[in-house]
Amino acid sequence: SADQIMRLDPDGVVLSSGPGDPHSLKASVLEMIRQVQSQVPLMAIGLGHELFALANGAQVERMPIENHSMNHPIKEIMTDQIDYASQAQGYEVMRESVDRSKLFVTHIDLLNNSVQGLHHLRYPAFSVQFFPDGAPGPDETDPLFDQFVDMMNQRGGRSE
Repeated sequence: SADQIMRLDPDGVVLSSGPGDPHSLKASVLEMIRQVQSQVPLMAIGLGHELFALANGAQVERMPIENHSMNHPIKEIMTDQIDYASQAQGYEVMRESVDRSKLFVTHIDLLNNSVQGLHHLRYPAFSVQFFPDGAPGPDETDPLFDQFVDMMNQRGGRSE
């Protein structure tokens, strides 16, 4: 629960990737995400991205063709930078369902135009569908981890 997590006094919370259908998790997981994102910085990856989207009112659907590959071109919308990332994606956030009063799309897949990143407008919380810590490049997406650490530091966390 969010209370259990907050008792640990985290500087931030990472919702990691993992296999499975995001709809198969209990509704309490989505409520936990809503509570945690309002209290500490949150970064979500893969399945965590899908859960972050669901917790904030977006729809997630099974992809007709799953993405399981390396060197997948992902475009960061604000900078037009293209990173090549690893993917293991069976579900996607439906762009038209993203509540633009809560979230904005930060990254898109250049092969299928799917939503690959979201950022919360009110809270220090964001997500990416791809694996920012994986191959092919050693440091292309390090700025995502820097952004998360900066969010924790702005909150007054202990991270360096």
